[in-house]
Amino acid sequence: MLADIRTGDPQVANQALLELTYDDPDGDWVEPILLEHLAPKYDVRLRLLATTCLGHLARIHGKITRGTVVPTLRTLLSDPVVGGTAQDALDDIDQFAPAEPRARP
Repeated sequence: MLADIRTGDPQVANQALLELTYDDPDGDWVEPILLEHLAPKYDVRLRLLATTCLGHLARIHGKITRGTVVPTLRTLLSDPVVGGTAQDALDDIDQFAPAEPRARP
C-alpha cells in the first residue's frame, strides 16, 4: 500500500491513503504518512485527503498525537487551498480526540 501512495498517480495514492486510514487497526503509524503528504510538493488532491484523513483517524481511534498533528494543521489554516479542510480536521480532532476527556453525565 505504501508503494501505491508513492506511484505519482493521485487517484491510486488517494485510494491507498483512504485504505490505510480506514482499515489499519493502529492509526499511530499512519499519522506520519498523512503528515508527510500535507506538504505543498504533493498533488493538491492528496494534500486535501491527507488533511481529511487526520480528522478521520481521530474519529476512528478516539486519539491522535495532538502535539504534532494540531500545530501542523494550524499552520495550514491560512493556506487558500487546504485551509478549510484543515479547520474541519481540527474540529474532528476536538470532537473525537479531545485534549481533556469529557466528563460523562
